Amino acid sequence: MASAAERDGGRLPAPPRTRPSAAPSIAPPFAPFILPSTAQKTALTSNDSRHSINDTWLSCIQESPGDVSLYFDDGRGNFITHGSQLRRPIASTVKLLHLVAFAEEVAEGRIGIRDPFSLASWDLNHLPGTDGGARARSFDAFGIRHEGERAADPQGSVPAVQLAKAMIGFSDNSAADCLHDLLGPSRIVRIGARYGWPEADLRSVLGELLLLVTDAPLEGVGPAERRRLGDELRQRYATDESFRVRAAHRVPVAAAPTAYERQAHWAAGGPAATARQIADLMTTVARGAVRAEEPKQLAQRFLEMQTPRLGVPGLVGSGAKDGIFPGILSTAVNTRWSDGRTGVAVAVVSRLSQAGYATAARSGPLSGPLRRALVDERWARGLAAAVTEVKDTESPVAGRSDEVGDVYR
Repeated sequence: MASAAERDGGRLPAPPRTRPSAAPSIAPPFAPFILPSTAQKTALTSNDSRHSINDTWLSCIQESPGDVSLYFDDGRGNFITHGSQLRRPIASTVKLLHLVAFAEEVAEGRIGIRDPFSLASWDLNHLPGTDGGARARSFDAFGIRHEGERAADPQGSVPAVQLAKAMIGFSDNSAADCLHDLLGPSRIVRIGARYGWPEADLRSVLGELLLLVTDAPLEGVGPAERRRLGDELRQRYATDESFRVRAAHRVPVAAAPTAYERQAHWAAGGPAATARQIADLMTTVARGAVRAEEPKQLAQRFLEMQTPRLGVPGLVGSGAKDGIFPGILSTAVNTRWSDGRTGVAVAVVSRLSQAGYATAARSGPLSGPLRRALVDERWARGLAAAVTEVKDTESPVAGRSDEVGDVYR
């Protein structure tokens, strides 16, 4: 068997608090359901200080503190938590589970990163028009010929590693479902538990999208039943060409700005987790990478693929995964340092209004400003000061990590 290497190939004032200008009541034109984490690569990689933490994130905390969760620990003593044990829908941030499971399976030799995966199967996991062009961009990046959002040669194959790269680098939903099948959902959930995310709510993304475009009745439907219904629709999509055509024709209707309330209601019932669970996974990955544990190193490399080099002394790397669905904004960021220290920041916002959703989509991923807070103590203090001011039934905690108990050791 090939080796792993062969398989891989002075204090300043806090930033000024600003409130975002009112947004037009439209959904982002480039992403009817999902804004891929790299839909605007400049937003993801920008170091511009105008991307203030406050532009989107702090206004959400201040205006609707009950709809926000935050877990922040920069590893140097700054610790902030707000609603971190509350389960909220997390959109594409759930793909972190697929990533760590893939890395573990590769490290254990159960899957080779060059193992072929059928392009036809990748096609059958995709509902055109629902990912903001993520799939086409991933095909372009890998040199895969395609006609629109379908592979030009469905009889071809891709190495399994490209599925993971497409899922994390471009937030390709169909790639996530391919890994869901390749790894097995029960295996993904078990591995997620080992990384600090127990009893994960894992579902097929395509199945969820089909529930939306077919107007499936979802009121009062719990996660397990919704998973079953989605799996049934997904199976039908794979075997019934006429159903695939009808589903694709329904996308423009389901994605219309006038259907935002329906979209947001659907997204609110999607896979959920706590900010603390996500933070545990991200910290496990970063710490394992620092200790040169093979699967964690591999997972961290994927997370760091398209994140910026900040030029911060001692910063070895920083990984991130963002997610956005109608009404939902989520991000998870970690940092690792040359002295062995790690940091983590997780933010989840739910019940965004249509105007708030449009503003969030235009502002770019939250991972950028939260990464700044992880590497610049001035930004961390500004975030802590703003969160501490929030008046809510659940009092936020902000302070030094040696002063509170809910912190990584």
